[in-house]
Amino acid sequence: MLIIYWDERVNKWGYTDSNGKIVVEPIYDYVKEFVNGISLVMRDEKYGYIDEQGREIVRCKYDSAGDFSEGLALVKLDGKWGFIDRTGRVVIECKYDLASAFSDGLARVQRNKKFGFIDKAGREIIECKYNSVRSFKEGLACVERAGKFGYIDKTGRDVIECKYDDASDVSNGFASVKKGDKFGYINKAGREISECRYDVVYKFSEGFAPVKRDGKWGYIDKVGKEVVECKYSIKQIREKLNAYRQERLNDLPTMEDSKSEHTQKINETCDRGRGEEEIERLLAEFKIY
Repeated sequence: MLIIYWDERVNKWGYTDSNGKIVVEPIYDYVKEFVNGISLVMRDEKYGYIDEQGREIVRCKYDSAGDFSEGLALVKLDGKWGFIDRTGRVVIECKYDLASAFSDGLARVQRNKKFGFIDKAGREIIECKYNSVRSFKEGLACVERAGKFGYIDKTGRDVIECKYDDASDVSNGFASVKKGDKFGYINKAGREISECRYDVVYKFSEGFAPVKRDGKWGYIDKVGKEVVECKYSIKQIREKLNAYRQERLNDLPTMEDSKSEHTQKINETCDRGRGEEEIERLLAEFKIY
């Protein structure tokens, strides 16, 4: 494994091996960790890619670039975006105003101020006609039309009508949606499992999602039932959900046993005696909005 190092004599970045021996000379203005044997680097304000021997497999010529995703990397040249493969071959020419990395086999692109999706051969699978789109997650992409949000499948078919004021990516089979200033949940078929009545919502994990209403916290399950009523502090909901699990769902782990990320955050911050505001701040990364 190569280790990034900074040479203050030349104010440049390079790489050493685990023994401190220089493998890649410090000639770059920006470097990243290697992923699958390739690293993104920048020299003289241009981006390229090197292998673990320091060879520039893609010379530094791009105005911007990203990591490889699903075998292709997003690159920018002369103000336009396209994609290259791991050998540096241009697979999709730089012709789009905006683009994002491939996800679920498709990449979102913008042309003439409208968004759509292309496949890895560069074919426009879904016409650039939307005001905004998000990447595909679990087979669906959130799209915006005339100020309202809904979901399409990979053929471009409207699966869930554009009728919400905002909407999240699908995660674990569910998405959060917004009506007015309140949030609720829908499933992948578009059925509202929880009406939009919450002020803050989080992703589902292990069958439950933490929600906040009128300054108080609770939990809902995947059928929208408020298994822990919204009347507790964030510290108290851990105890209440554990009590519910032990009473009704003995085969499920308690929150102390849980391996989900946001559950671990609640456990850690509560156990350290931190205040409510700090707990909510630390949990913010798991918030859908």
